[in-house]
Amino acid sequence: MRKRVAILHQGFIPVYRVKFYELLNRAGAISYVVFHGAPPSDTGHHEVRQRFNFPNVRVENRVVSLGGYRAIYQPVIKQIVSGSYDAIVFGDEVKFLSNLMLFVFCKLSGTPVLWWGHGFLKQEMRPLRIPLLFKAVEAFKYQLARSADRCLVYSEGGSELLQQAGIPGEKIAVVRNTIDLEAECRLHARFKPVDPLEIRQKLGLAHDSWILLCIGRLYKEKRIEELLELVGRINHQQLCTKPVEVVIIGEGPEFDSLYSLGQSISGVHFTGAIYDQSLVAQYLRIATAMVIPGKVGLAVNHAFAHGVPVITRHHHLHAPEVEYIEPGQNGLVIPGDFDEFVQTVVDCLNGGHHVPMSAAALKARERLTLDYMVRTFHEAVATTLEERGTNQG
Repeated sequence: MRKRVAILHQGFIPVYRVKFYELLNRAGAISYVVFHGAPPSDTGHHEVRQRFNFPNVRVENRVVSLGGYRAIYQPVIKQIVSGSYDAIVFGDEVKFLSNLMLFVFCKLSGTPVLWWGHGFLKQEMRPLRIPLLFKAVEAFKYQLARSADRCLVYSEGGSELLQQAGIPGEKIAVVRNTIDLEAECRLHARFKPVDPLEIRQKLGLAHDSWILLCIGRLYKEKRIEELLELVGRINHQQLCTKPVEVVIIGEGPEFDSLYSLGQSISGVHFTGAIYDQSLVAQYLRIATAMVIPGKVGLAVNHAFAHGVPVITRHHHLHAPEVEYIEPGQNGLVIPGDFDEFVQTVVDCLNGGHHVPMSAAALKARERLTLDYMVRTFHEAVATTLEERGTNQG
């Protein structure tokens, strides 16, 4: 009989996670049941409405206001408690009240618990402007991680932070968070032979410009207004030997304000959300670099799949995927103030440094495959179940 494992992660199923869950359920003798609802309305995420090829249970997420902070309750407790699950995989976000209740149930009932996420508290919580509260939540989160049977973290950096918090390395599995990179690599191969000038003409872009690309949800932590100011300053002051164009693909809470700001800046193009990935791949085919001044995450994986280097600024907002950037090799993580950011980007473009970075980006994609993530995740869960069975025996 197949083991049954419940997954409570992120509260919803992002489009980039669908293929992962499909492959995970083909990995071995474990049925992974994903519980999910609608994403919070202010995140810019859209709920994936389709027939999933993996076990899943849709629930109605409920938002609970706790002062200036919003928590989420998922009505899943009864289903999971009565569902005879052999283990539960929890996301590491402490805003899910139902997860905290289920965590207690698991510890009392002896049900194995796996804790999956960044390995650190998301820095977006710092705008609460209550440092003691931030530290208290962070300490609570690490206590939950220490209580779990195993931790699944996105990156090596997350593993290091957990070990610094007192969690043994053998209890941690680094899954290298990624997207369906194989599909992106196929798209890259499909458009590689196509003449870039043909694509530029089709997309309404200049034949001789450097193209800085930004893909993803538009929210304040990404600091896209700095990207607009960057291209505005470069083109107005003619800092580069060629004109620079910026293409911003995506929607989100900040779209309207950014679009309004971009109307007065030469070289800025907003496409809105593009769901045709072959069209996105054509933009990547002609991109000089992916530039996101603020928080970067899985956009790094997306860019590397197409041999596009990633440029960002050094700060505390980044997701774990920023670790995939090797500064000076496959991208840049620029320290200092905004003037230094502008000058470094200008030097990179004028000096042609993006060319070898592009080759290094293609090389970096080899270690970010979805197969690796699936295999590592499944092996960690299977090992946890085996250890619990041995201990009980």
